[in-house]
Amino acid sequence: MADIGQSTAKAQSFLAQADKRLATGGFKSLFEDKKDKFQDAADLYSKAANFFKLAKNLDAAGDAYAKAAECYLKYGYKHDAATALVNAANCLTKTNVEAAATNMKKAVELYLDDGRFSMAAKAQKDIAEMFEQDGKVDKAIESLLAAADLYENDKSQSNAQTCLLKVAHYSATFDHFDKAIEIFEKCAEQSMENKLLRFSVREYLLKASFCHLASGDIVGTKKALDKFNSLAYDWPGSREAKFIEELVNACENYDQDAFTAATQSFDSISRLDPWKTAILLKVKNTIKQEESDLT
Repeated sequence: MADIGQSTAKAQSFLAQADKRLATGGFKSLFEDKKDKFQDAADLYSKAANFFKLAKNLDAAGDAYAKAAECYLKYGYKHDAATALVNAANCLTKTNVEAAATNMKKAVELYLDDGRFSMAAKAQKDIAEMFEQDGKVDKAIESLLAAADLYENDKSQSNAQTCLLKVAHYSATFDHFDKAIEIFEKCAEQSMENKLLRFSVREYLLKASFCHLASGDIVGTKKALDKFNSLAYDWPGSREAKFIEELVNACENYDQDAFTAATQSFDSISRLDPWKTAILLKVKNTIKQEESDLT
């Protein structure tokens, strides 16, 4: 407790010094370079923030970092201001997600103004992760799409796909299958053109197929499979393609046992993760529903 008390006292001392430095006025200030004043205040606010962190007062630390950012901007140091805003956001993540995201968004704008596109994209992705951890999926999706766009502009296809695939997974979870299919197919097409990403193509096509089936559109699923055969040279005859064909047959015949048997057989070799299992359960439920509609 003593260490926390000492850190708090030091933080408050630096905070007071920073406030006093900014308030410097009078005749003497006429001959002072204003840049020096703001630079000194920024350094003092940053020191205050560091000690507030040691005192585990993250709200105060975030506020101090934000004040430092304002000072850095006064003398045109956009990169330092953005760094301070990121620090503020990281402090506030566990206590005030909205405030954390606001600071991070300001950092994104500064990175973009300064031409630091990859850093802007990462900061935008960090915003998405904040909202994910806070359970605000809609805002997380919005930020993921923005991050993907920034990564694409920066020619970072792999990072862009990482963000887009998260959106696809969320979309399918909430039954927005058209959006999920669009993303999975887009990632598959892009990956076919990149030797480093090509190994993931069948995985994306498999997930797109699940989403087609979960939407209850058997005809659309068959058309998609025809398209996949021409899209990826190693899709025809693959275990993934055969698995989807078995599922399509089971759906057409309203055969839940065949559906379960095909799923268990595939899972015995390629373990199905929780997301795939959840989507396949949606597909199976469509069989139950269609079967009950016929009786």
